[in-house]
Amino acid sequence: MRRVWTVPELKTLTEIYTSGRPLAANLHLFGGRSIETIRAKARAIGLVHQSLPTKIRELMAPKDDAAAVPRTAAEVAELLSAEKRSVRDVLSAMVLRETAHIVEWRGSYHEIVYVFGPGENAPKPLSATPAAYRKRLIEKRRKAAGMPAGMSDTEVDEMYRAGDNWWPRADPVVVSSIDAMVRSKWSNHA
Repeated sequence: MRRVWTVPELKTLTEIYTSGRPLAANLHLFGGRSIETIRAKARAIGLVHQSLPTKIRELMAPKDDAAAVPRTAAEVAELLSAEKRSVRDVLSAMVLRETAHIVEWRGSYHEIVYVFGPGENAPKPLSATPAAYRKRLIEKRRKAAGMPAGMSDTEVDEMYRAGDNWWPRADPVVVSSIDAMVRSKWSNHA
């Protein structure tokens, strides 16, 4: 006995075909129907499955005389409403086949920027050494403490030894409040 296709099943089928998601990975959404049955129904209602690599190629390829637009995997994934990991895998495969190349590495996490078409890949920047990481961390902590950047350890030591003139004056209300709390705590234990 043949099962009738429901409206939600047809909507799901249309969404999958227009999004480029793999049909085989979404069979669970069709309640036991075979992949051949699903493909036959899609053909019958005029849907054409466009794979993710095809969509990426269409998006990244230069239009007319315009230059190809450099994009990251995250940008492509957002434009195509696809998963970033899948897009990154497709773009990496395109780089290996030399149908795309890497123009630059952005930011501290070295996010890859791709351009459609053959070309020379930009070299990956070196990761920071532990010493460079420590230096950045120390500068960050000094900045958070309000110290001028680029001070040597000797200058910082002198500033700490300078006495009252570097440290801000304590608020007398706060000091007396803390003193009262300490005294009341100790007077209760006596």
